[in-house]
Amino acid sequence: MQKDLQPTLQEQGKFDRALSYINRTLRNAEERLGKDHPEVARLLGNLAFLHKFNQSYDKAEEYYLRALDIHQRSRKADPLKIATDLNNLADLHKTRQQFDKAEPLYRSAMAIWREEFGTNHPKVAVALNNIAGLLYFQGRFQEAMPYYLEAMEIWIAVHGEKHQRVATCLNNLAEIHKATGNFAEAKVLLERALEIMEADHNADGGELAIYLNNLASIYKAEKNNARALQMYTRAMHLLRSSKHSDPANLATTLNNMALLYSEEGRHKEAEDMMQRALDSITGDGSGNSVKTARLLSNMAYLYKQQGKTSKAADLYNQAIRMTELLLGPAHPDLAADLNNLAGLYQITGKEDKARRLYERCLAIWQQRPEQHRRDIAIVQNNLGVIYETTGLHEHAEKLFRETLEIYRNSTPVDYTGMASTLNNLGSLFRTRDQFSKAEAYFNKALSLREKYLPAEHQDIAESYFNLAELHRNWGEHREMDGIFSAEAPANPEILGGDMPAGYYMSADVVDFLGKMPAWQRSIPVYNTDGMTRNLGKDDPSLHSGSAFLSFLFKKEGQFWRVENYYKRAIQIWRAHFGEEHIVVANAVHNFADFYQSREAHAKAEPLYRRALNIRKKVLGEDHSDVAASLNNLASFLFLQSRFEEAEILFQDALDIWERRLGEDHPNTATCMNNLAELYRIQEDFERAEPLFKKALNSWEKTYGVNHPNVAISLNSLALVYDSTDRHTEAEPLLKSALMILQSHHGENHIEILPVVENLISVYEKMGSLDKIDELQDLVRRIQEANGGEDAA
Repeated sequence: MQKDLQPTLQEQGKFDRALSYINRTLRNAEERLGKDHPEVARLLGNLAFLHKFNQSYDKAEEYYLRALDIHQRSRKADPLKIATDLNNLADLHKTRQQFDKAEPLYRSAMAIWREEFGTNHPKVAVALNNIAGLLYFQGRFQEAMPYYLEAMEIWIAVHGEKHQRVATCLNNLAEIHKATGNFAEAKVLLERALEIMEADHNADGGELAIYLNNLASIYKAEKNNARALQMYTRAMHLLRSSKHSDPANLATTLNNMALLYSEEGRHKEAEDMMQRALDSITGDGSGNSVKTARLLSNMAYLYKQQGKTSKAADLYNQAIRMTELLLGPAHPDLAADLNNLAGLYQITGKEDKARRLYERCLAIWQQRPEQHRRDIAIVQNNLGVIYETTGLHEHAEKLFRETLEIYRNSTPVDYTGMASTLNNLGSLFRTRDQFSKAEAYFNKALSLREKYLPAEHQDIAESYFNLAELHRNWGEHREMDGIFSAEAPANPEILGGDMPAGYYMSADVVDFLGKMPAWQRSIPVYNTDGMTRNLGKDDPSLHSGSAFLSFLFKKEGQFWRVENYYKRAIQIWRAHFGEEHIVVANAVHNFADFYQSREAHAKAEPLYRRALNIRKKVLGEDHSDVAASLNNLASFLFLQSRFEEAEILFQDALDIWERRLGEDHPNTATCMNNLAELYRIQEDFERAEPLFKKALNSWEKTYGVNHPNVAISLNSLALVYDSTDRHTEAEPLLKSALMILQSHHGENHIEILPVVENLISVYEKMGSLDKIDELQDLVRRIQEANGGEDAA
């Protein structure tokens, strides 16, 4: 009866009529036969099915339980009817992802069917398949496999090797192999399943389309997108021509095609295909259903991939509202949507919103930890990254270590998950400047990935990239220990023989070399009024940037090592994503930063330009990340004293960021500061001053008045005042900058030194010699605290 109702229910507008008809029939049966009659139980089962179909799950459960109760209390209890009730109730719990409730019901139904029919009956095969599917959905792949195999043996014994039921079992086994990374075996099984279905002229096109979809996903994983698209297209035509195909299957196929188009950068086609998927299940693109919510979430993902974060957030929120309405506030599908939106907030810098969503998501999945081990691990990893970003390092480490244990204790052990968490621990220790620990974790992650993933997998590229970034930062950290010491300027063995005495590199250079995120990097600032005031502005060493860094790095043998890490990462990502992908652009950009920091200017410039061109093509010329590329290429050109070219690019970047992000955004302020520095270096103080003031105002609004960026801006503006003989205006700015940096870094930190030197210079010009002695004592203390020649 339930199967007969389904076509009727799928016709639009028939649910209410069917519900009304069954309710009337039920009332009549209860009046004529009594409430405990088997016919009443049968009608309750039909009523439950209707409500399940309409996603009214609480009502469905109530009616299934009533039917089961009648059958169990009957004086002539029919075990087969009880088994059917148990199976129906288990199906409902499975739909609601209540796996702990579903499993014992499926097993009870199977036990009854085995008892009644024997071991090799089709009903037993159905029960085995149900249990296997339940285990599969929980990620218990090794437990599921023997159930699928036993079910297939029964179908072969009953119908022979060429039956559709055997094809279904082959498909199910293929899905297990695919889930565990064994794509070769999965492909063999699916091709056998397709061969069986295609030989049967009575085979249902909808089921054949499912197998084509699954095989296409393997070709997609193998990067054979052309073959995958052929499979998806064929599946789509079969579903459209089939009289009884489920619109949800057509929507799934269109959804898969859309995601493939997106991966290839065919964004417009991807959006159109996803909209067709939505229309296929809703008719006019509206209406509430779980499938609609999933498609809205995937459409949001497409927008996120294109950098259209506002549109993506709107769709994710729609999906969340719809899922919560249909499934309730604690359903696992809702947690998945919350996780997606949190990820979007995370990449757009809204860490607080992301944290709250991740924590809500985690609370839902932790209600059923055995069923959602992997989900919990994933969200804990994401939440740990948020904690790391916001400075909660101890919280982050605790979460990462808990996640590592989840993956380690999984059955089978989830080595790829372990590698991801080890990678996150490496990043955490790199953030803390604990480079040896970071290297150990990154190497463990790389070792696992190379052992358990295909050779060209993108996660392996991530590991190489992280090792490259680590060793670059590690090398700079070691070098910076000597840069600011009193010993360094006088020791040609450390700096190289062509370095002038008193050479100083400001904190902004550290930013440029990678201490800050790419989109917030500043240009190098060479302080011609402090320690290096003996150098004229045309001295070539002011614009050589990092020649002294290159010497030590190459001497330690790290240069070639890091270069190879970058090359390997980019090679894999290019093979995985293609040349014109944002991941490739970001890696190429950082590789350019590395070459620039090592004085390999000829290698750096084409990489900067390549990254810029990819971002323009993929994201559009008005995108914020394009502005970041313009800003950083301009910084590079500034280091080469190519001021006219740099100025144009800084102005272009500033124009984009002002329009896209507003004047008070940190990126905009950084670019203003960079352009102002360029003008200051050229002694164009009239244009430098207002930009410095705007940058200062923006940073004060964003970070508060006591942030190190504010100190840098105060120092820069003070240098403009000092250079235009406004020493009394420069003095309070430098004193404020000094207080901020001492508060942030400590009394004797090396980054305080340039500000102290600048203040000494101002007092010398003001004739305030009585104030200089105390500052010179501070200089000596800083030098001693940082390994200067007076330390002994």
